[in-house]
Amino acid sequence: MSDGTTTVNLDQVVLARTAQELAPFMEAAGLTNPVSIAINAYLLDDGTRRLLLDTGAGDLLGSSAGQLLASLVQAGYQPEQIDAVLLTHIHGDHSGGLLTGAELAFPNAELYVNALDANYWLNEANQHLAPAARQRSFANACRKVLPYQLAGRLHTFMAGGEVLLGVGTMAQPGYTPGHTYYTLPGTSPRVVFCADLAHLLALQLADPTIALVYDVDPDQAIASRQRFLAEASAVGYWLVAAHASFPGVGRVEAVGAGYRWQPLSPDKEAL
Repeated sequence: MSDGTTTVNLDQVVLARTAQELAPFMEAAGLTNPVSIAINAYLLDDGTRRLLLDTGAGDLLGSSAGQLLASLVQAGYQPEQIDAVLLTHIHGDHSGGLLTGAELAFPNAELYVNALDANYWLNEANQHLAPAARQRSFANACRKVLPYQLAGRLHTFMAGGEVLLGVGTMAQPGYTPGHTYYTLPGTSPRVVFCADLAHLLALQLADPTIALVYDVDPDQAIASRQRFLAEASAVGYWLVAAHASFPGVGRVEAVGAGYRWQPLSPDKEAL
């Protein structure tokens, strides 16, 4: 489901790369700076439960984002019908929609998040040690997630097994400590909700070593991305990406030293 879009200035978010170094990737992808980025969330409905993967930005990124609730209603669902929210990580464009004003946006939902992310973002000691550019992320994390904890609805897990029956987890640390992909193990080819595999999809697939200011541990984020891209392209996973153009479903294929996104073609393919 579309939450809308946000816009980023590459000069402010890309680490250790000059505009000249980025220019060939930008030209190949047909991009100009600043770049518009999609924000996607996903609903899984198996007939007995309704699981929401991420919640969009809510009120954190302006009027171009925060459209998840409207998209949900347009698809025929009410927020009260959501049984569980599974966060891929606690960045504002994924957790910002947890609240409507000061109220739980999903009043009947249990909230699940990787324990490493909860322990990092909800820990005041970590906030004091973090750089100034990350302070707002800590404040937003506490504001959006703690109300679920106070309501007894917050559940943490360690990635590697099933978080709920039929929903697997894959640890992809670096972008955040508990950055998690969700999988549907019974599907063939395997379906992976790959969160922020790449925030700037065209650039970071063409050159997976491009790091961003959003990376808590840039080196680890790069290693996680490279490892997963090699696996996903070799096996042929269906990927569901938070920042690919809506609806964000596709595959990756290896091209030279990098990769290329191949979006799902509804006329020719189906999951």
